[in-house]
Amino acid sequence: MAREHEAARSSLLEVLRFARRERDSIADKMGQLKSNRLLARDRRAMAAAVDDRQREFDAAWEDRKAALTKHARFDSHVLQKQKEVFINTY
Repeated sequence: MAREHEAARSSLLEVLRFARRERDSIADKMGQLKSNRLLARDRRAMAAAVDDRQREFDAAWEDRKAALTKHARFDSHVLQKQKEVFINTY
């Protein structure tokens, strides 16, 4: 499960890269229509929105990865104990 979780990360990161490209494209188009002072403020706002989403994604990803890793270690420990009990019983 942890490997599948990690494998899905690349597709989610691609979505974030797409959002950044779109943000840059929108900023360029806005630059053609607005003054530089207004454009700078809007670019900062868009950059902050995408960067905030990236930080939230990274934090949630690491939390979930840690939980899956902890669960996998617990499962491994339980399986090892079951094997020990089985070997000692028979």
